[in-house]
Amino acid sequence: MSFDFDALQKRLNGVSMEEVTKFAESKASSESTYEDEETGFWRPTFDKQGNAQAVLRLLPPLEGETPWVEYQDWFFKGPSGKYYVEKSLNTFNWEADPAAEWLSAQYDNHQGKGKPPLVAKYNVYRRYQHVVNVQVINDVQNPDNNGGVFKYRFTAKGLMTMILESMKETYPGETVINPFHPIEGANLVLNLYHKTDGDRSYPQYDKCRFENPSEMCGGDMEEIAKVLDQVQSIGYLVDRDNYKTYDQLAVRFNAVMGIQPGASLTEAAAPSVGSEKPSPLEETTSEIEYDAGEDSEDGDADDAMAAFRKAAAEMD
Repeated sequence: MSFDFDALQKRLNGVSMEEVTKFAESKASSESTYEDEETGFWRPTFDKQGNAQAVLRLLPPLEGETPWVEYQDWFFKGPSGKYYVEKSLNTFNWEADPAAEWLSAQYDNHQGKGKPPLVAKYNVYRRYQHVVNVQVINDVQNPDNNGGVFKYRFTAKGLMTMILESMKETYPGETVINPFHPIEGANLVLNLYHKTDGDRSYPQYDKCRFENPSEMCGGDMEEIAKVLDQVQSIGYLVDRDNYKTYDQLAVRFNAVMGIQPGASLTEAAAPSVGSEKPSPLEETTSEIEYDAGEDSEDGDADDAMAAFRKAAAEMD
């Protein structure tokens, strides 16, 4: 096989330590369709004990894209019995978003401790999503994924922090890596387990770690090129054109929360008995465990999210 070393080097220049660090600093200083969004993703497979193990390699992005993207989204069931499953306009430098405005108003008018009653009752919270490209080196629970290249979405703050900290020397003598570089990076070991909080259970990432630095594919440039040729676009996830307008989101949010035109943002209707057909979730997601709080360490609930989207589509 012959390939263009110069083109490969040009692409890798986009994930030089300088470029990746610059991107990380820019994210620190600021803050599609469902079908398209759900294709090509890798998800950890949890065993009966709620554990999952895998070894991944973070990959450089397509030329012109960033190593990872971040966006905010919502999913919850409102008093109307309908579901609100939408990306948030807060993604774009905290652009006005109707759900965020309602949430802020709830807290502003709440005099007690803890969450405002409506926020707690309907479990309204936003998620901070991160998406990267990875090669699956070893998926213990699902080895059919081994060798494959996928997008990987996670909300774990700790995992993103670990990725960022791998690029800087916090303590003297620490090994510094460029996690998105196939030569200068290292494999990422995911050792996941579940934490239970009441009737909720969600995965924890504090036992994850980077291995010692190593070259992908044993340093075989031809094999590296084959892997990188499979990297997928993630830029569409933060393409403003793929997001609904404020007015479109407001119509949906008000319908979900039972808010009438002209009503206060602190109001929400009582549940409408018999106004909605039974949720498909009751039949399809009884075993799905997902993060149910914005203060949780993680809410890696792609299967639950897909089910919510399916339910929302069926209920409209």
